[in-house]
Amino acid sequence: MTLAVLADTLSMMRILLIDLATAPIDDLRVLLPKVEIKVITADALPNDTEGYNGIVVAGTYDGQPFNKDLASRLVEYGLPLLGIGAGFETICSQLGMDLSEVYERGTGAGKLVPTDDGTKLFQGTDPLLVAKNERWLVDEVPRGVQVLARSDSGIEAVRHKQRPLTALQQLPGDFTYVSDAKLVYANLFGLFGKI
Repeated sequence: MTLAVLADTLSMMRILLIDLATAPIDDLRVLLPKVEIKVITADALPNDTEGYNGIVVAGTYDGQPFNKDLASRLVEYGLPLLGIGAGFETICSQLGMDLSEVYERGTGAGKLVPTDDGTKLFQGTDPLLVAKNERWLVDEVPRGVQVLARSDSGIEAVRHKQRPLTALQQLPGDFTYVSDAKLVYANLFGLFGKI
């Protein structure tokens, strides 16, 4: 699917974004200007999510790696759920993955390598270069979870095979090329329309 076709698909989309302290809200609005994004904090979850196509849990790292209770509550809504940045850890913890902290964070750009399961999500982005700034790593996934991309640090993107749960370690600003970020995020949000 081309970016133009995706843009039309996304034009009617309403997303609830859970801000985990400094979520990349402005970056997402620039990358996906036709998506309506309502931003709330984790302590202000609504009783009703009717009218939303999906939930994004996002943020940068503020000392806590993940919030498993938050993930459990979000899953109960029954909407597609996407975790980015610190939301990656939130989703991974919900899926039962072990997270290990990186004490020596890398600098510069690293290569993100899509798996066979991730080729559609990362189509047209080879080579895909991202900032080396992950704080928590996943080395293996449980049964029922697909690895969508890896780097030399570990697993960078995952999706549950049966449930609408997807997670990506990279925030929009982590991509070396804005065009790559735009395509990957359009593909990610496009998943909300297919479930």
